[in-house]
Amino acid sequence: MKAILVDDEPDGIRTLQKLLARHCPAVEVVATCSNAAAARQQIEIQKPDVVFLDIQMP
Repeated sequence: MKAILVDDEPDGIRTLQKLLARHCPAVEVVATCSNAAAARQQIEIQKPDVVFLDIQMP
C-alpha cells in the first residue's frame, strides 16, 4: 500500500514514518510533503492508496 505523509512539522512526519514502519510494514511511504501544493503534485504523480494529512497547516 502506497502512502504520502503531509505535515508542516518535520517531527510529525518522522514520528509517523517510525510508527508506520513498526506497526504497518505493508505501508510504503512514497513521498513526504510540507505543504498542500507539494502534496497535490505528489498525489497526482504517485497515485497513493492513502494520504496522511495534518489538518492544521498554514
